[in-house]
Amino acid sequence: MRTGGSVDAGTPAHLTRVDARPVVPRYYVASPWCCEQRRGARIGATATASQSERNPSLVAAVARDEKVAARPGLICGLLTATTLIGFTTNAMVAPLLLDLAAAFDVSVAIAGQLAAATSLLWALGSPVGGQLVDRYGRRPLLIGSLVLMALATALGALAPSFGALFAARLLGGVAGTLVGPAVLTTAGEVFPARRRGTYFGWVMSGFSLALVVGTPAMALVAGLFGWRWSFATMALLLALLALAHALALPHLPRSGAAGDGALESYRILLGNPRAVRLLAFNTCERVSYAAVTIYFASFLMVSYGMTTAAVAPVLPFVALGGLVGTWLGGRLADRLQPPALLIACQTAAALVALPLMAAAPGLAASVALGALFGLFNAGSRAPMMALAAQVTTQARGTMMGLVAMTNHAGLVVGTTVGGLAIALAGYPALSALCGLGALLAALWALAIRQRAARG
Repeated sequence: MRTGGSVDAGTPAHLTRVDARPVVPRYYVASPWCCEQRRGARIGATATASQSERNPSLVAAVARDEKVAARPGLICGLLTATTLIGFTTNAMVAPLLLDLAAAFDVSVAIAGQLAAATSLLWALGSPVGGQLVDRYGRRPLLIGSLVLMALATALGALAPSFGALFAARLLGGVAGTLVGPAVLTTAGEVFPARRRGTYFGWVMSGFSLALVVGTPAMALVAGLFGWRWSFATMALLLALLALAHALALPHLPRSGAAGDGALESYRILLGNPRAVRLLAFNTCERVSYAAVTIYFASFLMVSYGMTTAAVAPVLPFVALGGLVGTWLGGRLADRLQPPALLIACQTAAALVALPLMAAAPGLAASVALGALFGLFNAGSRAPMMALAAQVTTQARGTMMGLVAMTNHAGLVVGTTVGGLAIALAGYPALSALCGLGALLAALWALAIRQRAARG
């Protein structure tokens, strides 16, 4: 079935109306592999020579499926490496702040604006980046954005002044507005619906790996050879990653809504209750995530009298919970109802969040609670992304851009309100904020499930 654009090889054609508003029957949410079997039967029955001549998009979709099926691990690995290296490039400034402040004779607070400016650009520019991905295609913008980010990072390594470094980071932020939507849209495009959750679990695990492996590795490089070598190393990795994508990534069709303009794409998505509920869920979940990620280290230091050096080896154990949760959530998303999984994960995260920083039961207990929160919180990431990929084939890039925007919006709100909560009532108030964010996310997931049940 044609909807004015390309055929989605992962989502059954009968689930998309001509106006690009998805109709998701109850059996599809409950049993995604059922639809995959129907899709295979339908293609096998209809892809005759005469129909292929009338519908070249079907031939392209089947050829793309065959190319992905021949090497799904390679493509999934490349996308996972992109999230790992891309997020490490953004986050590596944190452990380098003291070195950067000393090198350019600025305060640590001023040096910290290098990270803030990049994150702000990612938040504001992601919807535009998603639109560009829909208009010009996933593959060229993914490769081009990685090249641009590599160039910006290389310029940062050579920066003669703080102003030059700041400008280089801004250029990298512009590239980041394209990388995120392009990666997520590509994952939603190339992998079949019956295993989309699993693949999204691997792709999203790159963010956790950046905290567990990527950022500490760049801190180690800076400690051994200087901060410029950290930037140079990431520039080289980004360039190699762009080359690998150029060699391995299949050519993907542009979105069918690419010619309709930005306003039409936003009208389709913001007029879709399912899309709005998913974006609201993501914002609340990110608020809860930020409250713990940003302030948990300071809670440990204040509560147990730890130094920065002493708390550093503890944090990877907390991040490890998020890594396991992301992977496990992806596996479960292909076997269970994704909305029900969102409800369960966020309800459990809320229950863990309430006592997380309300008291100091002991260092081991606090670290275990932090890892458990990361496990439950991250368990909803892959199911949520799989649901977002199913909203529409017409403006999938735009949808992923809005998801990226709500990611950063939730981080900003969680960080800002979390700091205010600590200032007014201490860390117990921060725990309450974290629990409230997770509970609101669970309620939005319940709304998603109820609407899916009504068809």
